[in-house]
Amino acid sequence: MDTAIRQKRIKLVSYIPHGAVPDVRGFAPSIAAYNLTKNFKQITAVTICNRETYKKHYEVDSEIGRIYRIKEGRIYRRLFRKIMRLDPYPLHARAAKIVDRISPDIFHAHQVEFPVDDFLKKITSPIPVIVHAHVTNRTFSYKWGVADRYIAVSNYVKEGLAQKGYPEDRIAVIRNGVDSALFKPAIAMEKASIKSSLRIPEEAFVVSFIGRMQEVKGFHIFLQAAETLLSKYPRIYVLAAGQEPDAAKRERSYSSRMDTRIRLRAGYEERYREFSGLPHSELSNIYKITDVSFLPSLSEPQGMVMIESMSSGCITVSSNVGGIKESIANGTTGFLLDDPNNVDGGVQLIEELVEHSEKYENLKRSAREFVVNNFDWTISAGKLEELCLTVINEAQ
Repeated sequence: MDTAIRQKRIKLVSYIPHGAVPDVRGFAPSIAAYNLTKNFKQITAVTICNRETYKKHYEVDSEIGRIYRIKEGRIYRRLFRKIMRLDPYPLHARAAKIVDRISPDIFHAHQVEFPVDDFLKKITSPIPVIVHAHVTNRTFSYKWGVADRYIAVSNYVKEGLAQKGYPEDRIAVIRNGVDSALFKPAIAMEKASIKSSLRIPEEAFVVSFIGRMQEVKGFHIFLQAAETLLSKYPRIYVLAAGQEPDAAKRERSYSSRMDTRIRLRAGYEERYREFSGLPHSELSNIYKITDVSFLPSLSEPQGMVMIESMSSGCITVSSNVGGIKESIANGTTGFLLDDPNNVDGGVQLIEELVEHSEKYENLKRSAREFVVNNFDWTISAGKLEELCLTVINEAQ
């Protein structure tokens, strides 16, 4: 690595066009962008993101520094994007104007289909561009141009990108992380205090779901399991924490999910609770009182809530799909269901955990240790810094 590059502080622009920073809705790219920036040691970052519900176009955040927020109005979106199928002033063009004022050394886009060539045409001086792929839902197109690097959040995503035509020699894996200082096991007194504040008995066994309340996250499976468990075990309390986006209402299981939730609220009162849109500081409290996190996702590029759960000292029960199996070793740091749609199989496993929870203390410790050593945000940020320095060096 070039010594001169290491000695000067690198300036990076972090760009999140579809989410706001700080995150307001549990959007993985926003969460990742914030935490990576927060943990940089050699890089100074400026963030350009979507305005979403924020009123300020610009502010200085105490943790990550300068944030510029850009937005398309509803009329603009409806007229140009939906009706005319034309976007005369796209978000990346607005970002380019800010980039020209900042003059960064490198541009980091959290958008798999980021239009590299068009962006470079709109800035005064060309700079390296890296593209962060949190999903694999887009086939590569040369009309976007080729980024200097593509970052995949798991080997599963890397393989998916390669299959969809992304240049394999430019794909690096940097996993999304976890704030292990925030998501950590609670001491007995703290756990008792949190339970008391939520009117949950100290002796209760808590089973939780954390994530978007949608089919792809297995929320319908969780609800079916919850109804069975609540009917059989009076000491079980069930918590569900996460947002329910509008798209959830168009899913096939939505009607049956609502019927189940109505029955749970009516039949189990305090023993079934839902929490929507919790900030991480409050979400960490849900993990701290959770004995079993039941997260039966049907598809997952990586699975951030799984590693948050493991870091928090919960017994994590998830699915043997996507990137999840890269972070959970079945029977060692958690449990993986080969068929998450098999509700009875999930229930039977959780029943074993309820009845013999004391047997799994070593598993919880192993899970926490694995996450701290492999998934802490400081580790991911360090790998990203190394990648940025390499790319800048190559461009010189």
